[in-house]
Amino acid sequence: MLLITSFNNPRVAQAFVDYMATQGVILTIQQHTQTDVWLADESQAARVEAELARFLENPGDARYLAASS
Repeated sequence: MLLITSFNNPRVAQAFVDYMATQGVILTIQQHTQTDVWLADESQAARVEAELARFLENPGDARYLAASS
C-alpha cells in the first residue's frame, strides 16, 4: 500500500476518496492524528497523484461534491 496524502479534515479526505471511487480507483482511509489516504494498487499512483493535485486546488469543485453526497 502507498500513502497518498494526509488531511487534517476527515470530511475533505472522504470527499477525495469518494470521487476516486467514481473513477474506479479504490482508496482506503486510516484515522490517526490526521486522516491518511492509502492506495492499494500502486500502478494507479500517477493517476491518483494527478487528481489529488486538481482536488487540492479546488476541493469544492462540483465533481467532488457530487461524488460525496
